Amino acid sequence: MIPNILISNLPYLLKGAVVTLALAACSGGQPPGGGFHGFPPFQPPYAPLVAHAMEGLAGARVRLENLATAGWTTADALWEAERVALLQPDLVIVAFGMNDAAYADGDEFAANLSTLLDGVRAGPPSAEFVLVSPMLPTRACTWVDPSRFAGYQERLRALGGDGVAFVDMTRLWSEVGQRKTTDDLSGNGLNHPNDFGHRLYAHTIIAALWPGGSNEG
Repeated sequence: MIPNILISNLPYLLKGAVVTLALAACSGGQPPGGGFHGFPPFQPPYAPLVAHAMEGLAGARVRLENLATAGWTTADALWEAERVALLQPDLVIVAFGMNDAAYADGDEFAANLSTLLDGVRAGPPSAEFVLVSPMLPTRACTWVDPSRFAGYQERLRALGGDGVAFVDMTRLWSEVGQRKTTDDLSGNGLNHPNDFGHRLYAHTIIAALWPGGSNEG
């Protein structure tokens, strides 16, 4: 994990700059239950929350491109690398693993992610990334094998480095699960975060980039 990298090293976050933030993810990045169906608290998903916090913390204007797609895995995301690169993103949040865990071992998962990152860098070489491990599914989500997540966490951590931060939502979900059940954090009773879960995602991503900044927004 590279804490504080955005505000210390990246000139595009100077006040008034326009920053392109892209989200490449499965359906966990889409609106939570309440926001999707038009019910209170009308909360947006985590990507807009992160964009809003970036604007508040850095004074930048953020252009968000949410490419989250239902059912997608890292194998599907390989087809998106060129599309993401054409957006010329400054920062890309990459959040897969829930659907991969139905079939893919850690090596396959990591190889796909590495190829995706290289494909995006073929556009803007300066693009930076936040790699996010998956939340835990509920017990009703029987087609997902959460035992694969430990391998995903290990390999995501290994992919971290200069310009690549790792956010361990799997670990956070497990820790919160000591006080709440996974059902309390799920928006569909299976494998999507609810409003509270999306806020956990947003706060944790911002905290990885701006230590102490997760209270913004």
